[in-house]
Amino acid sequence: GATVGRLYALSTAGSIVGTFLGGFVLISFFASGTILWGVALGLLLLSLPAQPSRPWWRLGLLLVLLLLAVWDRQFRPADGPLMVESPYNCMLIHESRDRGRPVRILSTDPDYSQSGMYLDDPDELYFDYTRFYALAVLARPQARDILMLGGGGGSVPKWLLSGKSGLDAAGLHLTVVELDPGMTAVARRWFFLPGDDPRLRLIHADARTFLNRRQEQYDILLVDVFNSCYSIPFHLGTQEAFAAMRRALRPGGVLAMNVIAAVEGEDGRLLRAIHAGLQRHFARVEVFCVTDPRHPGQLQNLMVLAFSDAATATVLRDGTGHSPEMAAMLACRYRPSLPAAEPLRDDFAPVERFALSLLRRP
Repeated sequence: GATVGRLYALSTAGSIVGTFLGGFVLISFFASGTILWGVALGLLLLSLPAQPSRPWWRLGLLLVLLLLAVWDRQFRPADGPLMVESPYNCMLIHESRDRGRPVRILSTDPDYSQSGMYLDDPDELYFDYTRFYALAVLARPQARDILMLGGGGGSVPKWLLSGKSGLDAAGLHLTVVELDPGMTAVARRWFFLPGDDPRLRLIHADARTFLNRRQEQYDILLVDVFNSCYSIPFHLGTQEAFAAMRRALRPGGVLAMNVIAAVEGEDGRLLRAIHAGLQRHFARVEVFCVTDPRHPGQLQNLMVLAFSDAATATVLRDGTGHSPEMAAMLACRYRPSLPAAEPLRDDFAPVERFALSLLRRP
């Protein structure tokens, strides 16, 4: 009985230590591959005192596994995808060609690409939805202070700093809030995000926490926190979050938010809830169907623009004098009035239920 009691006590203590060690230490500070190799080597080491006689074959196996672990951590394929792990993401970096031009792509889940870059022009925007951030610049052409929530691979920050947005790049002050330091490291190493530009301030924090604590105000607020419809940050789509975003904008400020959803039908419930929340705090809200304006019931990237005052929104209502590219983006505006919806709240944001329909595949 005493022996069985000691075994149960040791196993319980081991389970408690293993749970906290795995959840709060190993996963937070080490890649999953490193953890797997460490567990394998640890189990083999534990076998040595269990049967100390004739340990040579186990020591040999331990040495082989150790060499394999070192090789696994050092090996990087010359061609093909590169996988990088961080505390928040498993990132896949690969290169291909699009319309005859070399591109580098960053993916964080099986069906969606998170960031992209033309290798022959790193400052040019690659994905269609990122070009729609130019609508915020059109509405606020004299903007100097810009806040971006979700830096990703750094495509939009590079575009703004390069001057291709049309803003005065020399006088720009850009603050980027990115949750994952590993994502920033990838953006700097493989996507050429500048690391020493005095115009760029990078903050690694949760975007909602930053909004709750911030003191500054900005001319433009860009939100790109939807990696895909698999993981929706509900706390950035509630009416309380939009109230914090409105406080972060100066009078006449503009918010531009990328949302992955539909506009109409069952797949549009998430967008309509976000739209309703924005309407509580902004003078006017516009929705632009990026991927397929002719089929608003289709799951796609949507650019939602919210204006702190109605006068700023009139710039987008005037269809004259714009470049062909800008006119084409303005033509993607969803013109019908959206039906009334209940906004998401911090205490009730059923985004998982809304996302169930988004995950359907034909």
